[in-house]
Parts: sequence; structure tokens; C-alpha cells
Amino acid sequence: MLVVCEGLDCSGKTATVREAKKFCDAVSSKGIMSYTLPGRISSRFPCELTLLTELFYLDRTFVRPNLERGNNVIQDRWYSSLLAYNEGTFLRDLVIPKLSKPDVFVYVTVEREERLRRLREGENGHHIYLAENPRILEEMEERYMQIYRDFPRRYTIDTTHMSREDCGRELARIVNS
Repeated sequence: MLVVCEGLDCSGKTATVREAKKFCDAVSSKGIMSYTLPGRISSRFPCELTLLTELFYLDRTFVRPNLERGNNVIQDRWYSSLLAYNEGTFLRDLVIPKLSKPDVFVYVTVEREERLRRLREGENGHHIYLAENPRILEEMEERYMQIYRDFPRRYTIDTTHMSREDCGRELARIVNS
């Protein structure tokens, strides 16, 4: 099963995925801006071409092989992030249909004030920019919700008042169900 964890920056996706692996039998990877060579390139030069190349690479080298071996895969960001953060383009319309389709969509969220606090404490200029422009966050969240509504198996994990361990247990419960 392919489970994607999506959500706005600093919502707790990565921490939730990391914790979930302690409680379920699954492999995981960071989707966009991963630690692979294509991920390091897309981190340094984030544009649609590098991000799509990275997702295609991850799909062919990690996601599909693990699914074929019968492993559950938890993806920390997948193509929904590209759709939520950008308007559609011809290139995206060519690549996304070729990527593995998620079985489950988990939207990881956090209350607005807590998100802004986390963003302000962020380690990069992008997080600070988002904290100073909450309207952009609202627009991205609305695009996520449009994508989310189309998934038959979808869940939400709100990290605002949950410990990292509890968030991980909740994601593990979803993977194991």
C-alpha cells in the first residue's frame, strides 16, 4: 500500500512519518527535496522540472520496487505537493500520470497560530516568507483540500495538541488498517 503524507510546511509530516515507522511495518522516504542526488538538486534549484524529475526517480528506484516486494510505503510528500504549491502545467500533466497512485492520502495539519510559530522558527527563508504571507498558506491549503476530497481513503492528523509519538501511532494505525 502507498500512503502519502501531505500538508503545509511545518505541519509535522516528517516527524509523524519518522515516528510511525516505530509502530508499523513500512518503509518510507522523503518525497520532494529528498536526500537523493535528484533531491539535492531540487533542494538547490527548486523548480517544477527538478521536482518532477526527483519524484519520477523516487518512484522508479524506491516506491515501485518496494510495492512490488509487498512493502507498505509511506511517502513524506508526493505529487500532491506540486499540485498544491503551483498551478498546473503541460510538463506536470505528462509526468504525474506515470507516477504510482497513492492508496491512502493522509493530510497532516496544525492549527494556524502553531503553524505560524513553527514557520517563524524555521531554518530557511522559505518558511519565514510563508510566515509573513499567511494568505499564500490559505491558498495552498485550499488546493490541498481540493486534492484531498478526491481520494476515497483519506485521513487527517492534526499535530497541534498531539505528541510526536501519538501522531506516529495514529499514522501507523492507518497503515495497518
